[in-house]
Amino acid sequence: MEYIAGFPDYSRTRITIYSITNQSQVTCGSELAVIFVETLVKAKVPYDDDVLDRIRKIYKTFPQIPLPQDLGEDDDMQQLNEALGAAKTRVECCLSFLKAAIKWSAEFGAHRNGSPEIHFMLAEYVYSESPELDMTRVSYHFVRGNNPKKFASTIVNFMGKCYPGEEDLAIARAILMYLSMGNLRDANFLMDELKKHAQYKEHDLPQSDLIQFINYLLPTLQRDALPLFNMLRTNYKSSIDREPAFNELLDEIAELFYGVQRRNPLQGMFGDIFQGRIDEALRLNEEMEKLKLLPDVAGKALKLWDEMKEKEIAPSVITYNSIIAGLCQMGKTNQARDKLNELLESDLVPGEITYSMIIHGHCREVQVEKAFQFHNKMVENKGNAISYNTIISALCKEKRFEEASDLLAEVDEKKLEPDCYTYNAAILGGLTDAGRTEDAEEFI
Repeated sequence: MEYIAGFPDYSRTRITIYSITNQSQVTCGSELAVIFVETLVKAKVPYDDDVLDRIRKIYKTFPQIPLPQDLGEDDDMQQLNEALGAAKTRVECCLSFLKAAIKWSAEFGAHRNGSPEIHFMLAEYVYSESPELDMTRVSYHFVRGNNPKKFASTIVNFMGKCYPGEEDLAIARAILMYLSMGNLRDANFLMDELKKHAQYKEHDLPQSDLIQFINYLLPTLQRDALPLFNMLRTNYKSSIDREPAFNELLDEIAELFYGVQRRNPLQGMFGDIFQGRIDEALRLNEEMEKLKLLPDVAGKALKLWDEMKEKEIAPSVITYNSIIAGLCQMGKTNQARDKLNELLESDLVPGEITYSMIIHGHCREVQVEKAFQFHNKMVENKGNAISYNTIISALCKEKRFEEASDLLAEVDEKKLEPDCYTYNAAILGGLTDAGRTEDAEEFI
């Protein structure tokens, strides 16, 4: 490699790489390609279209060789193993080059995540050439790329050859990755493209709870609807938990779209009320941390609650809500209502979300009558679309369709503007769960 006045001769570097790579000497070629990128870094060469074009040309020289088919009986395993080893080497070599290029592009002028064009190259090569396909890695780079249309067609191709049950995971993963980066536009575009492919019978869009969750999530994020976002996470928890990374992505989405800071919920429970009592606050937080190892978390939390009151650390509405939410999630809604009564007896005013949590807690415990009674007694002038959604859905699941219909009329009378979730999740979902698919179709 030659340098002129301290600056590298890129053209000679480029020609050398082309020659070696085209002779299938992939390892040596990739090492030279990485040296080329290192030269860009040392010379602090800014990211621009000219250098990107050179990187693209180097990328295109990496071989794309399909695995052998219809092997004979004698040497088939040996040939297959050799082919798999060679493919793995090609992918690793190409990755080392493109990852270095992405790091350089992020440092010297491209997007903070690195060049979208290079991310797309990496995703494309890994998907087409990797003998052990990792769709998580493929998706990671596609969502940082600039071609959601190609990403959609790649997912469709994957759906045609993956194991049963992986289709909806691939779709949800892609959508959530886009959203975790704040990219609602491409998330919607990707979903629309997949639906178009389904219309043309190129594939069937999976009809699973996870896909239903994604369909409800996308419109929810288009407006200020944090309570609905949280309710969706609760209602579809079993589907979301199928892949552990989904909860982390949803935490990032909540932070981006609604400003919800990601922190330990036990630490946050009392964080707003310490009012400068630092030593006491730290000690109480340490005790709350220990509750993770104890079976009766709600009981211990209430004990600490009483201790805080003894220390005259005044609770706020947020603190009450935290305790109420925890009790409801642990199936102790009656105790949660006791806390609500305490709140009402104080000078604090509960918000709509407080009432909604109680209603949702009763419904989760299949105490629909209590939820209905609480709704009529406590939420007469405080009801919102979310609290109505919860109880309408529960009534439908209990086959109490006339009462659900009356509540829907009440939503309309109160001018609460029922949204797509009211109709889709609460009514249609309830009818479907009750086995009344014909009634659901008629409602549509």
